[in-house]
Formats: sequence, structure tokens, C-alpha cells
Amino acid sequence: MTGGRQRWAYRFRLALFTAAAVLVLPFVGFVTLFIGMWTVPVPSQPCCRAEAQAQGFEEVEFLAADGTRLAGWYRSSQNGAVLLLLHGYGENRSSLLPQAEDLAAAGYGVLLYDLRAHGQSGGRFRSGGWADAADVAAAVSFVQDAEGEEVAIGIYGFSIGGQVALRAAAEQPTVLAVAVDGPSYATAADAPTDLDFSARVARGVRWLTYGLTEWRTGIPQPEAVIEVIGRIAPRPVYLIATGPSDGLEALTTTGYYAAADEPKGLWLLPEAWHGAAYRLHREEYRQRLLEFYGAALLGDAPGD
Repeated sequence: MTGGRQRWAYRFRLALFTAAAVLVLPFVGFVTLFIGMWTVPVPSQPCCRAEAQAQGFEEVEFLAADGTRLAGWYRSSQNGAVLLLLHGYGENRSSLLPQAEDLAAAGYGVLLYDLRAHGQSGGRFRSGGWADAADVAAAVSFVQDAEGEEVAIGIYGFSIGGQVALRAAAEQPTVLAVAVDGPSYATAADAPTDLDFSARVARGVRWLTYGLTEWRTGIPQPEAVIEVIGRIAPRPVYLIATGPSDGLEALTTTGYYAAADEPKGLWLLPEAWHGAAYRLHREEYRQRLLEFYGAALLGDAPGD
């Protein structure tokens, strides 16, 4: 009888182990593959190089604090202010060329560069923007060397670039204004808490992703955006979000807005989607950016 119980207990444990393996191993394999894809460099050639050159942008390079080479385009300022443009994950500087052209046409100097391990920039890993916030200091130094210490500097960032811009502005007092479109998370703490079941599952996957990213890259997780955004004040912040009010982008961005101190602004575009706002509303978008940066960097009165 005892032998029969032992056999049944063994078979039960074996069945549990088999079921767990069938459920867990594919998930572990998926996460491992995803982390590899998430962190691997994505070199690419920026498109529209001739167009950028025709608009007065020059090819430039500068070094991050750890010696990583960062490649970009630069056009000198005509009004005493320069804007740093930070692109989204997996993209390169050319994705923000329309914004760069419009801002440069208004007299702003513009530096748009490939984030580390993107485009033509160096870097061993991508890290969800974690290492990129420190690179903004090198971009600021490049601009100050080109324009002089008195130049007024602002940042514009999209998606991961928006998250990087907010964290960098919190640490860089020389950045006088920051506008972001669809800013992403820096850590799982940035995820909204008012989520449906599927979004909560996604939040859990994010938590695991960030832990594995830290293990894979050796780069420690930074403070969450929602924890640092209040440090930007009294410098102004302007936040842009697309999609429905209960969507992840709008909830994340309004959460950042609530955590920010004045002066701050928020523009919601429920009819647009991630990355499409500038294309769909280019004239209004351009005008809003010019008013925001004009007031913050040039001292323009609203409506000037």
C-alpha cells in the first residue's frame, strides 16, 4: 500500500512539474528573446541626409562621459536658443527631422542626435533610455562649446526620448524647458495604477523586463520619471499625449502631469496615435512648440 502511495505521489509531482514546464518554459524563452531584442544595438543610416543638409544641418559627433561616440545633425542658432531633439526607441535622428526643420526655420539652433546604440551612435547596449539621460550633459556641453555659455537650451523628446528628456531635465539645470510627446516609462513605478486586467499583466511584464534589462546590461534602474519630474520646476514642462483618455499613453502622461510642479502644460489628442500627432496636426503642433519655447527661452509674451 505504501509503495502504491509513493508511486502516485511521484506521478503527481511529475505531472505538476511537466505542467509547470509546459507553461513556464515558453514564457521564459519569450522573455529571454525579448530582452535580447530590447537591448541589442540597432545601427541604421538616417534617411533624408540630403534634405537635412539642404536645410543647413551639418554632420557632427561628440563623446558621452564614458567615451561613447554620439552622432547627429546640428544647425546653429539665429535667436540665442538651441533645442535638443531626442527620438524614440529603435529609431534614429531622422524621425524628428520635420520638427527640427520647423524649429530651425523659426531661428532656433537644433541638435538632433542618435541615442546610444541607435543609428550611427556607438554603444554596447540599449537600456530603455536609462543610460541616455546622462548623455544629455554631453549634448549640452557640445552646444555650449558651439554657441557660448550664455545660450538658452531646451529639450524636445518623443516616446523613450521623452522619458529621457524629463529625467535629464530634472538633473541638468542648464536645460531651461522641456516638451515631450508620448513619454514612456523609465521603471515599472511609472505605470498607471488605474488599469484594466490586460494592462496590469503588461505592467507585470514590464517589471520583469526592467529587472532582466538591469541584469543583461549591468546598468542600474534609474529613479522613475514620476519621482523626479517635480524637480524640473520652476523650469516649464509641456506634455503631449495621444489616444483615448483611458489609454496607456494618456494615463501615463496625465500621471506625469499631476506629479509635475508649475509651470506646466498638457495637450491631449485623443484622435491621434503614438507618433502621429505631428503629422496630423503639424501647424497647430508647431505653433504650440514655438509659443512654449518662445516664452521659456526667449522671454516672448503669449501670442507673440
